[in-house]
Amino acid sequence: MNEASLRRSLVEIFRLAYMRRLVDLLGGNVSARLGGDEILITPTSTPKVLIKPQSIVKIRLDGTVISGGKPSSEWRMHAGIYRVRSDVKFVLHTHPPNILALTQAGLKVDLSLSEAISYIGEVAEVPYLKPGSAELAEAVSRA
Repeated sequence: MNEASLRRSLVEIFRLAYMRRLVDLLGGNVSARLGGDEILITPTSTPKVLIKPQSIVKIRLDGTVISGGKPSSEWRMHAGIYRVRSDVKFVLHTHPPNILALTQAGLKVDLSLSEAISYIGEVAEVPYLKPGSAELAEAVSRA
């Protein structure tokens, strides 16, 4: 898939995530691996409904902006995942309200349904860490 197609795909993925209430107007982000040390990622502080293919930011895994505006504050987390998982091509970071409510209540998400285990596999947990921080990126990358 070329860069223009990836940009359109990221916009469509985000539109669907928003419609399904997996992200709110400003929360969540999505990225795609381009090759080498380059990724495409959604911009920071942009309402999801306003993101267009040309809004997507192109960065290196070290955070250097190649083209576009300011990347998502979670760029470190995305970059960390791509560094440790060469098989990962896309990362979608969602904020589903039902999962947020469970975690805020201190409850564990139960994936004991065989269908969930078959499709998702093990779900790793990380403790609450400051959004956008290097500590969060490291914890997610290790998980």
